[in-house]
Amino acid sequence: MSAAPLASAVTPLAEARGLEVAFRRRGSTVQALDGVDLEWRQNEVLGVVGESGCGKTTLARTLLGLEQPTGGELRFEGATLDRSGVRTLRRRVQMVFQDPYQSLNPRMRVSELVQEPLRMQRMGRAERVLRAATALEDAGLGPAERFWGRYPHELSGGQRQRVAIASALAPEPAGLVCDEPVSALDVSVRAQVLHLLLGLRRTRGLALLLITHDIGLAWALCDRVAVMYLGRVIEIGQASDVLERPQHPYTQALIAVAPSTRPRAPGQAAVLEGEVPDASRLPSGCRFHPRCPRARERCADEDVALRPSGAAGQTAACWYPGFEPRSGLAGERRPADEGPERRRGPFVLHAEL
Repeated sequence: MSAAPLASAVTPLAEARGLEVAFRRRGSTVQALDGVDLEWRQNEVLGVVGESGCGKTTLARTLLGLEQPTGGELRFEGATLDRSGVRTLRRRVQMVFQDPYQSLNPRMRVSELVQEPLRMQRMGRAERVLRAATALEDAGLGPAERFWGRYPHELSGGQRQRVAIASALAPEPAGLVCDEPVSALDVSVRAQVLHLLLGLRRTRGLALLLITHDIGLAWALCDRVAVMYLGRVIEIGQASDVLERPQHPYTQALIAVAPSTRPRAPGQAAVLEGEVPDASRLPSGCRFHPRCPRARERCADEDVALRPSGAAGQTAACWYPGFEPRSGLAGERRPADEGPERRRGPFVLHAEL
């Protein structure tokens, strides 16, 4: 597969500034997102990684207008997003969920599932059918007539996910938010679906927001990677910079325990101590300081925003950032003309690309 074009320096597709989302739970407030700063650019693959419960899915749902922000600003294609702009947003950005069997209505045929978002736009039947057939074939389910009358239970897991992707493609969006799009699939099918998404990026000019726990996947596919912890982005930059030379100690700890093709010396993997703090009782200062091996007095007293650290364009929310060679991540850089979908590195891929 040929290299995808780099994201151009134009107006970002979506942009969050100080984004906050809070939920009420049994008399307490859970801060799911707490001051998220993030830019999702046109035609780029942006990976969002982090532990379960760090706010990745809430961020995705908020970007789609499925959750209402309680603070901060959300901009879409340069304009501040308000209630009147949500309809436009949902035409321009679609979501691919983790489990296609749960996201597809079992009582609807494939033809109905793919046309459903177009019906919401009150599109005429002839154009709906044409777009749905094109979307199915672009998603690798061709000829479309072969799948047109089937129900989800009559399809394999990979085919169901392709139907979900086709449904997302039908409105001809500018971006797809993919929430763990292959984690529910067999290993043999994962690479096919990932190749499909990258191919759609190239042929349709799509931007992809990839939410994943798989560090190797982020390494292989993404242009940039954002690392989240307790409702905030704590490091972001080019994928090769963040994953080879991470500046934040949390990013280093995540990568140090990821499956690697490079043997590590005993004790080289830095395993974090303690538990992730409760999001309803966030620590003072830097929220990572209770588990941080570098923590000093300042870390407990003063909060820290994203600051330039490491390579150009790389930022980390840490008072004492810096790459530690002991994590065993520094390695050969990919050639400059090699696309992200062909990148190889120190991580074990759970789907050979």
